Amino acid sequence: MRNDDARDFPAPTGLVELMAELAGPPDHWDRPDGDLGPLGGLYGLDRDGWERVNSLYRMGSKALGRGELAVAANWLGEAAEAGHPGAMFPMAVVTLRAGEDWADEALFLVAEAARHGHADAGRLLAGLAHHRPAREAPAC
Repeated sequence: MRNDDARDFPAPTGLVELMAELAGPPDHWDRPDGDLGPLGGLYGLDRDGWERVNSLYRMGSKALGRGELAVAANWLGEAAEAGHPGAMFPMAVVTLRAGEDWADEALFLVAEAARHGHADAGRLLAGLAHHRPAREAPAC
């Protein structure tokens, strides 16, 4: 039998459903054929480098979903350092879950995600700016 003949056979019962469960929900930033957004050229990644960074993002996101903060921080952090805008956003979640005193770091990561083209991060920042009270000028 030739390899291309395999497509003529139906998948075993339940295999399609199992593969869909393993894949998890669709994710806009899981773009193995995509790029790193508007600042992606700054990182000098070739196709293999991008695929590796995207894989780190995917593994980190899955670890975050399981509540494995240290593992998620390692993988998402490495992807974020390489400029993956999708990794910066969940890295902010890891940061917030790690400690209450890290809110400034989380906000920085959201801002960096927005700067790298993450639309939800940009909307979040715009919403925060809209609801934030104006700072008073320091007294002289």
